[in-house]
Amino acid sequence: MKPFPASAGHVANGKLGPESVPRYHADTLQSPPLIPLDVAERVLAVFGIAGSTPLFERRATADGMTSDGLHEVLASDSRFVFVIDWRAELFEELELIAAALAGLGVAMRVDFPDDDAGKGWVECDGNRRALKYVPRDGDDFTDIIVAVQQLMPPAVEFRAGGDGQGDGWEFAVLRREQWSALEAFDGSPVASMFRPLPERPPGGGGAGTEPPEAGGGAKAISWARRWLGRWRPR
Repeated sequence: MKPFPASAGHVANGKLGPESVPRYHADTLQSPPLIPLDVAERVLAVFGIAGSTPLFERRATADGMTSDGLHEVLASDSRFVFVIDWRAELFEELELIAAALAGLGVAMRVDFPDDDAGKGWVECDGNRRALKYVPRDGDDFTDIIVAVQQLMPPAVEFRAGGDGQGDGWEFAVLRREQWSALEAFDGSPVASMFRPLPERPPGGGGAGTEPPEAGGGAKAISWARRWLGRWRPR
């Protein structure tokens, strides 16, 4: 999982806010409401986080934790949540997404031309889709996630956070029954953190139906290049 950006104190739904801005005004002398720890732990467990993590220990108190704190833990520590910077390379992000989908029992193949990390294709259940994400072209990564969703079996659902502000995106994927279970129990903050993806026509945005003409075989990117930037001290 990519490191949670140091400049962002919380995830402002979908896109990352550039500054750490609490969701309450200091002059009101009111703290944000706390989520009970048992509720927070149930949410974390569904997102594949078993037990406490160093970040969870820093954000939790004896009385609970804030919604922003829980959201930050999910974005930092869950492999089912993807925090995507606008400068990201499509190949790397899709590999992380494919690994998460494997944890949900879904096999998605990722293949790119040898000379281009911004154009390639994905395949799932015999269906394939060409994808393109080139930041200088002003591409929106939401189009990529919507295109991937259109290839998914009905049991799997991607969601997005947000208000669409900032310089990146955040998405999450779970099985639909897991989303429903999270929303069903009292006090769950998940519905306010993640919302359904916007509607897009099939093949819209940066997606097509055929893979790029160039090359075959997966793009080789060194281990150091792909993972060094994801490391962070605990």
